[in-house]
Amino acid sequence: MMDRRGFICTGGALLLAACSPQVIDPEVAQSIWVQDIAVDVSNFRGVTGRNITRSSSQVKADIEAALGRSVLGRGAPGGTPVRLSADIEAVRLASPGQAFLVGGVSVVSSKVSIMDIETGTLVESDVRLASGGQGYALGGAIGAASRGAPEADYANVIALYGQDVARSLLGNNATRRVGQGRVSGPGATSTPAGTNADRPAIWAL
Repeated sequence: MMDRRGFICTGGALLLAACSPQVIDPEVAQSIWVQDIAVDVSNFRGVTGRNITRSSSQVKADIEAALGRSVLGRGAPGGTPVRLSADIEAVRLASPGQAFLVGGVSVVSSKVSIMDIETGTLVESDVRLASGGQGYALGGAIGAASRGAPEADYANVIALYGQDVARSLLGNNATRRVGQGRVSGPGATSTPAGTNADRPAIWAL
């Protein structure tokens, strides 16, 4: 059985894993402008951990919406227009039973790539991101109760995944929304990514 020190260390490691450090070169992040997003679920293994059913197409639509809110149109104004592609592998929800026994965190597992739209050159390829969720929940009754209903847990992990992708890839530029962008894919429509009110007065590195 894991002793108290081991449990604390494990919890601390998961806390760090749930954070969103910038995973690409800051100079690259300061030079790109996300104008397109694409979500691939061909390798998706499903939603696991709790009693909830979501089809691959529904997960794709939900993640497209989350990335549209958090990433589309963000970055450096006038920077290199890029497409962000997310290959979604799994959505794992921490069950109340798991939370009661050992704690845990709900996560979306994915690989993310960034491509220069004009040249087709990959700026970053297959950056592995496993993030989202409500943050690490300690074990016990309080941790189990903090998971909420499966639907709420799912909605939260998808929304926070989008925010984590923005912070992980764009760093300080994650909050800069400028211009417009689109969601790629059959039947996709252009999605406004900001308004004039959102544009910064000046661009400062």
